[in-house]
Order: sequence, then structure tokens, then C-alpha cells
Amino acid sequence: MSENRSFEEQNKSKKLSKTHIAIIACLAVIVVFVTVFFCLASQYDKIFSGISVCSNDLSAMTVDEASLVLEERYAGKAPEIQINIKDQNVTFSFKDVGEYDYETSAQNAYNYGKTNLISKFFTYITPFVNRDLNMEFYLDEEKVVKLLENEYSRLESHYVPTSYKIEEDKLIITSGNAGYAIDEQDIIAQIKDGISKGKELVIDAKITYKEYDGININKIYKEVTCEPEDAYYDEENGKIIPHKTGYNFDKTSAKNETKDAAENTEFEFQLEITYPEITEAKLSGKMFEDVLASYTTNYNTAEVDRTHNMRLAGEKVNGTVLAPGQIFSYNDVVGTRTVAKGYRNAKVFENGRVVDGLAGGICQVSTTIYNAALYSNMEIVERKNHSFPVSYAPKGQDATVVMGAIDFKFKNTMQNPVKITCSISGGNCTVSIMGIKEKNYKVVVNNTITGSTPFKTEYENDETLEPSKEVVKQNGSNGYTIKSSRTIYENGNVIKTEALPSSYYIPLAKIVLRNENEGEMEENAETEETGATQDGLEIPSEEEIPAEPEVLPEDPTEPSSKTEATTPELGLETEIYL
Repeated sequence: MSENRSFEEQNKSKKLSKTHIAIIACLAVIVVFVTVFFCLASQYDKIFSGISVCSNDLSAMTVDEASLVLEERYAGKAPEIQINIKDQNVTFSFKDVGEYDYETSAQNAYNYGKTNLISKFFTYITPFVNRDLNMEFYLDEEKVVKLLENEYSRLESHYVPTSYKIEEDKLIITSGNAGYAIDEQDIIAQIKDGISKGKELVIDAKITYKEYDGININKIYKEVTCEPEDAYYDEENGKIIPHKTGYNFDKTSAKNETKDAAENTEFEFQLEITYPEITEAKLSGKMFEDVLASYTTNYNTAEVDRTHNMRLAGEKVNGTVLAPGQIFSYNDVVGTRTVAKGYRNAKVFENGRVVDGLAGGICQVSTTIYNAALYSNMEIVERKNHSFPVSYAPKGQDATVVMGAIDFKFKNTMQNPVKITCSISGGNCTVSIMGIKEKNYKVVVNNTITGSTPFKTEYENDETLEPSKEVVKQNGSNGYTIKSSRTIYENGNVIKTEALPSSYYIPLAKIVLRNENEGEMEENAETEETGATQDGLEIPSEEEIPAEPEVLPEDPTEPSSKTEATTPELGLETEIYL
């Protein structure tokens, strides 16, 4: 009997051991699973799967990609808003009173589920759960109210609130009257709710009768009167805060005069005006009175779309103020380049070919800024040359940009703020760095060719040509390696010489059209030069390679003054933008 028990106990013990092993194995698998997915979730740097904004799936996108997707889908497609006022209605577009905030909407999608490691884990492992976020936007409530006020006349005996305005040194107050009024705040709330969800809106206005409430001089006095305030520079935001003019009026006299004011009556009161010592114009003139450096490149005005793109970018840059130590980012200041923002197709280089592409021309603006920054002795933080030399700047002195990939940045090394001005007109793109000249600097930039690679000739078939004829579609240019440096002089003495970012240009193939299907080509057939112009660009034919390193010439006398490109035609931009 005892042997049987012992045998049963042994079997039971074995079963328990196997169960324990199975449990431990399962736990180990779970631990490994959780650990792996914790690691994956913690390192995931894109929007989690299953996250959308207004039903637009943004899974596995970066913030920039998601922002562009939202902008492409909503640009020009603003919902209509219809407000019914009794038996009439007013209809307007959302774009008339507000705008979508694509970047914040994309950032919200990116941030979703990333509060902590636990939330990251559970959001990461549940991509099947649909999480649809609302669209962020800005609504100008004053514009909505103004639109509604224009519709008040549709109401019989409509309510008019008391109003006031300032005209020179006079305060003019107009009493209102009782009547029927539209509930503006209710309409605004409904607009916000609908727009956040991307819906078309039909709103029935709530109408109530409002009594005439007289003239509240205390309220008007509080809103109108103020002490003068000097303009000042806000270092955090890099902006000059405008001055404020001081206003005051005799409140007691105004109360007595308007005490029993009838409806729709106008009153006029004398204002006491006090001006501040430092106005915005005075501060701006003092802070940015010196031209630290100015640089000009030339463009072909006949290229209308390219010029248009340059002006759009230039307008964004013009007036930018940098605090001491602040970094200028071209991509941040100019923003995304899309059709919705007005950019047009112009000639660009892509894979060694000239093709039509969006926003061609904006790199000439970044190049001009780069040179102004060079000659004003700013610190170059980030700069990359184009794939090929450009005609509007010396080799080694161009700066390409590609949104989300390549930026141009420089740092304000002055002890005071500086302002960037940008003018694009009459074939000249001019950028100036304005500020307070702290020292008598002179800057000289040297560019040395340390290597070169000859271009190749490629042939393309064109059956429209005669058998013995060739046409140059695109001139070739050699590839170069350029070493650049900057020498700083003070009162004629060398302060320092520093290396600048090197430039590496790849060869641009010469493209020749010929008819390959019509007999043999003569070895020395005549080639018709087309001028090889693309988007105003003349690509010089380069047949010889310098045997020794060559120092490229530049303006030896006034490096920080206006400098024009040697070829007043459009050059190549980046792999993407001309």
C-alpha cells in the first residue's frame, strides 16, 4: 500500500513539475514579448498605427509628412458655413473666418499615446483600435461677429449695441437701441465644434430680444484709457513690440452728459493723448541703422513662375529679427512649399535632368542669404552646396535647401539683434543684414578648386531630326571639389582665418539629341547649339579641366558690399529646387 502511494506521489510530483515548467515557459515568453514590444514602442519615432485626424489616416508618418498630407487634402476645400436667420440665410467659407493648423494637428497625432512608456506600449500593440483626432484650427471670432452684424438688418427691429471709436484726438460714442439679436456665442461654439470634425455646417441662429442698456462710461473708460508704453525688443520671440499711445478723458463729464442718453445718439469727447519716448520707428531705426553686409544675385525676369516663387520666399524672410545667439533656419522661416501656399512649377534639376518641379527658384534666396551672412561675419551653422555649380553665385558660395532634408542655418554672433531684409525686384535679389556695427570688420572669402571631374556626353534619340544633325539639349559642366575659407580683418589687420563648409559638385552630363534610326551618323556631324538654356540658366560648356588647384577670384576690395553674380542668368538649385 505504501509503495502504491509512493508511486502515485511520484507521478503527481512529475505532473506538477511539468506544469511548473509550462507556466514558467509561458511567463518567459510573455516577458520576452513585452520586453521586445516595450523596446519597439519606446524607439518608435513616427505616428502610431490607427491614428487619424478627421478620418485621414496618418499611420507611420513623421510630423512633417502628416502635416503635408493634411494640407494637401484640406487646402482649397474649406467647408461652407450656412447660418439661417429666420427665413433668410448667410453663407460663407471657413477660409473667410479662419484657417486650419496642419502642423499642430500633425503634432497632436504624433504625441498621441506617447505620454509615458506604458501608454506607448499599449498604443503600439493596439493598431487595430481607431483613434480619430479632431483638426486643430484658428477661428477669428471678430470676423464671425462682423459677418453676423451685417445680417442684423434682416431682423425687424434689430438690436444695436452701444459702440465707440477713436478719431485722432476725439472719442466718439454712439448709443445703441433695443431689438432682436442673434446669439453670436452660440453660433461661434457650433462653428468650432463642426470645423474640428471637418463637417459642413448649417446653423439655425438663436434670436432673442435684448433691451437697450444705455451707455456704460465706466466700461468704456476702462477699455480706452491707458498709460503710454515704450516700444521694446522681445528677445524670446525675436520681435519688436510696438509702442502704445496713452489716452485719457474726463470720465465725470462724460457720465453727466450721457446719463439719460436716448437711443442712437452720438457723443463726442476730447481725448488727452500722451506719446511714449521710444516709438517703434525710433527703436527700429536705432537697432538696425547699420548695414553689416549686403549681397545681390541676379535672376532672369522673363522666368515669371520662378520669380514668383522667389518673391514668396523673400517675403517670408524679409523683416526677420534675430536676437543675439539666435539661429536663423531658412526652412522654419519660409515654411513648407506647396501649391496651397501659392508656389508654382519652375525648372528644377532632378537626377541630372532639367524638369518642371514645384517651387523652383527658392534656393537662390537661401544662397543670397548665405552670402550676406558670410560677409557680416555670422556663424554658419548648417549649409550644403547644390549638386551642380550655379551661375548666380561663385563656386563654393551657394546654399541649397530641401524641406525636411536640407536646411540653411546661421547664428547671430553679434551682441545686439540683427534684422534680415530681402528685396526681389528688377532682376536683383538683394539680402542685407542690418544691425549695430560693433567693430570695423572686413570679410574676404576664398574658394579653391582642389579637384575636378570631366562631364560625360549622353545621346538621346529624336526621330524628328535629320540624320546628320545633332542638337544640344543640355550643356555639360564639370564636377568640382571646392575648399573655402573666410578671413576676418579689423582695421586692416587679420584677426582670424577659418574654414568654411567644403563644396562637392558632381559632373552634369551634356545631353545631345540625334536621330539614331535614320542611317549612320557622321562622326563629325554639325551640332546645333540651342544656347542650352533651362529656366534662364546658361550651363557653360566646360571642355578643359585645370591641372593645378585654382583659387577662384572674388571682389578683393568690398567683400561685404553689393556683389553681383558673373552670369546674370538663373542657375541650378538643388537636387529638387532650382
